[in-house]
Amino acid sequence: MIRPRTCRMGGMTYMERRLLSALTFNSTERMEKLIEIPPMQVKMAFVATCIEATARTLGLGYKEVYNRMEKVNMIDEYIYPCYETLHTESRENIVGDLIACLNNWEAKA
Repeated sequence: MIRPRTCRMGGMTYMERRLLSALTFNSTERMEKLIEIPPMQVKMAFVATCIEATARTLGLGYKEVYNRMEKVNMIDEYIYPCYETLHTESRENIVGDLIACLNNWEAKA
């Protein structure tokens, strides 16, 4: 029987759970098949994680944070193009940087 492997770490976002579910395992928990995820899809999942983590830290809904980021074009001009650098940082550092960036860009707009 094939079933998704469960994660022992709490606090996973929806997109992280979806990406993790791409791995399928057989009943003896040995890897049976690995599905390759396109790089663009991985980057978009990272963007979604950034938005959700920022919203959680600010105590706002993810839609509100997404709309604020879209209004100043932060997703297309900062998060997505800087993926290679940003994804190497801890979630706490990324969120702190994103909040500071969002506040700065909103102040300039």
